[in-house]
Amino acid sequence: MPVTTTIDVEDVCTDQQLRDIASTAVLNRTLEAGQTGWATQRQNALLAVLTHLEARVPAVHDIDLAIPAELGRAVAYTALAEIALNATTGDGDAWSVRYRAWRDRARDETLGLRPTVEGGEAVAPAGISIPVSRR
Repeated sequence: MPVTTTIDVEDVCTDQQLRDIASTAVLNRTLEAGQTGWATQRQNALLAVLTHLEARVPAVHDIDLAIPAELGRAVAYTALAEIALNATTGDGDAWSVRYRAWRDRARDETLGLRPTVEGGEAVAPAGISIPVSRR
């Protein structure tokens, strides 16, 4: 089932936050005529990060999140990776280099997420295991 959310992407990641990470001049080259920002890419990125959180054990759903803005960096780098992938014209061009860097950063940010859920508890990042003592 596709992930949907009640979280407004503007509360998590804005166009300005993308510009703060990547240069405005570089990002502006990805805008098509009449396009004013990257709302579609940010929304796609938010859904990708939420999909990852829902796949965790235990699952974290959007309604569980106490502070959605904690997803901001993961969403930003995921959106930037999508923007760069869409702008890539061939392997080895400047956009493909940016894409790989932002994709890797998005993966690291997403895997390292410790979102605060309702009740004030931070969820452990993915891949973190709790040692179990066996006799």
